[in-house]
Amino acid sequence: MQAKPTTRKFYNKWLFKVTLHLNGCAMFRYTSLDKLCKVDTYKDLDDEKVPKGWRWSRPVHKEKLIALAKLLSATSYEWGKRIEWPYIDIYSNSRSLYEELSELFADNIVHKFEPVPGTENQFTSPRTIVVKHLPHNKYSHKVFLSPHKGSVHERDTMLKFFKTHNDKIKCTPAVNRWIKMATTNYDRRYVLVQDEPTLLMLKLSCGKLVGSTYTFKIIDK
Repeated sequence: MQAKPTTRKFYNKWLFKVTLHLNGCAMFRYTSLDKLCKVDTYKDLDDEKVPKGWRWSRPVHKEKLIALAKLLSATSYEWGKRIEWPYIDIYSNSRSLYEELSELFADNIVHKFEPVPGTENQFTSPRTIVVKHLPHNKYSHKVFLSPHKGSVHERDTMLKFFKTHNDKIKCTPAVNRWIKMATTNYDRRYVLVQDEPTLLMLKLSCGKLVGSTYTFKIIDK
């Protein structure tokens, strides 16, 4: 399985991600790792008393689930998980744990992400996006917007700011229309900003409507 490059930390924390297809992985929501390491835990999977989430897909990958539980319980590295049956994502900042997962569960991997070797230290903050080149060879920041937090007047002020600084801010027509119409937090869209001074002026002018901000960093290799 060819790894995809990590461009920013998952959940603003993790550098490595492995997604596994393991029927029965919902058990990791309800059961401790100690119990998941034991064969007896899996013997009554067809019992109606077992939570439905455990029985959604067949056959249950018992041996693989036990192997995963044993690996995670034995590792000294910090890790996280996300489950959306029949898939389980395992996150870590350890290349060693990532490589163990990749080797032991090669047949179950749906996709995996890792930083380009040698670039781990370039993720200097949770809001860094590592890239080969700047978007449009120009923009240094990705700024998510929250227009639903503002009045019609405040949204118009933001759009006027974008228009006045259109040489340094890229706002697509679709995002422009979205800003005018957005009254609830139902979507996440962004603009691209060229430099720090322009970003600062945007925050001063429309701070209430400015959400998470990410900085692009060119791979230094």
